Amino acid sequence: MILLANYGYLTATTLFVVGMILMGNPKKAARGNGLLILGMILAIISTFALSLSNTGTIPWNKIILISSLILIGTYLGRKISFSFKITRMPELVSLFNGFGGLCAALISLTGIIAYQGELNIFTKVILMGSLFLGLVTFSGSIIAYYKLAGKLKSKLSNNVIFMWITLFSCFLILFDGLMESNTFDFTISLVLLSIFSLLHGIFFANGVGGGDMPVLISVLNGLTGVLTAISGIYFENTIMVLLGVFVGATGLILTIQMSKAMNKSIRKVFIGGNKISKFKPTDLELKINETSPSSIASDLTYAKKVAIVPGYGLAIAQAQKTCLELKQLLNKYDTDVKFVIHPVAGRMPGHMNVLLAEANIPYEDILDLEQGNEYIAESDVCFVIGANDVVNISAENEKTSPIYGMPIIQTYKSEKVVVIKRSLSNGYADIQNPLFGEENCRMFFMDAKIGLEQIVVDLKER
Repeated sequence: MILLANYGYLTATTLFVVGMILMGNPKKAARGNGLLILGMILAIISTFALSLSNTGTIPWNKIILISSLILIGTYLGRKISFSFKITRMPELVSLFNGFGGLCAALISLTGIIAYQGELNIFTKVILMGSLFLGLVTFSGSIIAYYKLAGKLKSKLSNNVIFMWITLFSCFLILFDGLMESNTFDFTISLVLLSIFSLLHGIFFANGVGGGDMPVLISVLNGLTGVLTAISGIYFENTIMVLLGVFVGATGLILTIQMSKAMNKSIRKVFIGGNKISKFKPTDLELKINETSPSSIASDLTYAKKVAIVPGYGLAIAQAQKTCLELKQLLNKYDTDVKFVIHPVAGRMPGHMNVLLAEANIPYEDILDLEQGNEYIAESDVCFVIGANDVVNISAENEKTSPIYGMPIIQTYKSEKVVVIKRSLSNGYADIQNPLFGEENCRMFFMDAKIGLEQIVVDLKER
């Protein structure tokens, strides 16, 4: 039975590896996700088999309990997931990530309470460290959830100080809990550690600026992976360690990529994110030139190259399928159409890629930042649909701007720029965009989907 369980783990591991590789390709992502689910089911069955070999009896009580919890969790997870529109996927990711952290924290707390008198220092470090990271991930993810939903904005000027105070307090409590002569009763230490861990997660996430949320999500995802690996060490479960390493490494890689995309160090994102910038939106007096669907359709009719830059406004309006319709229509005019995506566009890593993949837009027509800027420089019309911060030219020419130094999509290099936006409201970083006042820029104030549909209708009538 042990041999069978090990073969099961080996097969599950192979499915995880292949599944994650396929997840890197939008066309094969669904298949990869299916393999990951199959691998997880096989890993659970193998764990049951291993338990059977150790006890010699079938643990029906555990099988019934765990199977019931899996069914309940699957039902609730599906119900919650389907209640979130695709525009709110970043919020859903943060919410579920927080539940993962809370789960790890509860497992650690249960282990500490159940075997309090039998734990050696090594096991105490693992469990108390897991409790700390789990609660930090939980409270940090909840803050991220509210920030992504636009229900919370960082206003605490001393956020960084409180972050360091809570972190230092957690380390003191951890150190005290490991000593034989404790300052506090061990139960009190656990309560204090839990409180300060939750507070640290709040201050940790609250200090991250709106435009840096993709980095925060990547870090929290990575922490969840670390927690899974730690739990695997405690339970001596190879598959948990392996999965934890996968998720942790993915989170680390994404964090580095997101920071690089914004030209910011990770330290600056989490420690310098609460500084007040001297750059004020009211300092800009923009001369806005408006346009109409008919005028835009005329420009597109004569264009040979068109670049489309999607942003969060496209996600809100659910306009990705209308974008595909526009692209297909323009292709009939022998017009080349490419989509240019900034790495941090939207509210989470890969947000725009998911939207475009959902609309079945060919992957070869989606360009990254560097390729996209080269294409835009040669384009006749550049369409900006709901994007703001990632095309904000103050990042290149205004040193006092909070996003100064961040590589942007250089839409201004196109012969003509058309921005579809509901209003002149600021982007997620809460700063105005000087691009909107450029001579070659025209504003079309409209919901992205409605605006694109009007342009499509006008093009069909020509």
